[in-house]
Amino acid sequence: MSETHRLEEALKKAVAEPEARADFYNLLLKSVVYVVGRPEIAEDGKPNGHVKLKQWHQPDGTLALPFFATAESLRQTLGEEDPALEMPTLDLFRLSRGVTLVLTSKEASKAFKPDEVEALLSSVMALDPLARALVRAVEENSEAARRDFYQVLVNSQIFVVGQPQNEDAQFGEFRDMTENERFAFSACPHPFIKDQKVLPFFSSLDQMRRMLPGDRDSQYLGFQAMTFFTMARPLGLPLVLNLGSEPHKFFTDQELDFLMQSVRQEPFETRRFKPGTKIFLGPPEKYPQEIVNALLDFLPKHPAVKAAYLSALREESEDASPVLVIGFEGEGDLVDLFREAGELISQYAEEGQTVDFAKIQEGEQGLSQYFLDKTSPFYRRALKKAKAGSQPAPSPAEAAQPPRAQYDDPGFFGRLKRILGGSK
Repeated sequence: MSETHRLEEALKKAVAEPEARADFYNLLLKSVVYVVGRPEIAEDGKPNGHVKLKQWHQPDGTLALPFFATAESLRQTLGEEDPALEMPTLDLFRLSRGVTLVLTSKEASKAFKPDEVEALLSSVMALDPLARALVRAVEENSEAARRDFYQVLVNSQIFVVGQPQNEDAQFGEFRDMTENERFAFSACPHPFIKDQKVLPFFSSLDQMRRMLPGDRDSQYLGFQAMTFFTMARPLGLPLVLNLGSEPHKFFTDQELDFLMQSVRQEPFETRRFKPGTKIFLGPPEKYPQEIVNALLDFLPKHPAVKAAYLSALREESEDASPVLVIGFEGEGDLVDLFREAGELISQYAEEGQTVDFAKIQEGEQGLSQYFLDKTSPFYRRALKKAKAGSQPAPSPAEAAQPPRAQYDDPGFFGRLKRILGGSK
């Protein structure tokens, strides 16, 4: 079932079962939805970053903005010839503050009044991963939660109000510091100490705009957190994460020294694509059998991995080479797994072959949705054998898995089982 269909089913269930509403809200805020609207066009004929959304009159005379889990549902309900505009639910909620929205499907509907929208936008469910980690560290006040917060922080992208000093630099883009680049950061008054200043930085643009509600066009820069700490440390100003929100976090000099010296950063680069880049996913032209065989021997030693998937990613560019993408569906932090798998694959990948890893999670858009809905895993963790009479019947999805998914023994005998079962 696709993500959008899952949302319609979750809505139907939430209407009938109050205890299912939390799961519905959580899925909704992670989903992509559809509205009737158009991007605004500037004088130069290009989109200016704003959109016009169409509203309808309700029976009581007030206006409401309907939105839908699928483009098909939109057209069946409204009969509109206008193209459906696709956007993440969180973006829609932020764009339409003060407006009543209605999620509509064939079997159920749900109205969201402005105060409910604001409550959802302020909830932990709507927070970015770094802000969520901060909330958890404050609420749990445990060593484990604080350690997790620091780990998320050093591997996060952050935003800071400021501007580059070199003429050809761009605002609002993520940067790696170079020797010839200089940046001017905007400090603000210390909230507790008179005549002192602090340097705020933010876990997301939404968090930044909460502090600057009347100045949405403020110039900002995006950095990897450790790059920002390296540049900001010599300025001697206290650094504050998400100033203007609760909770926020002041960093001491000792904490910054610790972060810059001790906390582990992921040993990978995050692949980013420019807005508007067309990406194609599909089977690789040449199946990487040696890599797959190596992983089939490697993965059974890592019980945190439930399944592994394979695809090729291609950009719409003549000079872009296909990238092999391996997705791991698993539990917890897979950083160590990525590191070990990377070292293993480097022994088997052909010269010039780029290999990317992705963590696959149920309910997420993008690669996760593609792998779960459009592909079958080349590896699936075998369930422990149950006692006679206690083995549950497989679900239709499990029953449809290829034979290779049943065999996860490592070594020669595992390879022999997979061959006899139809898997190389």
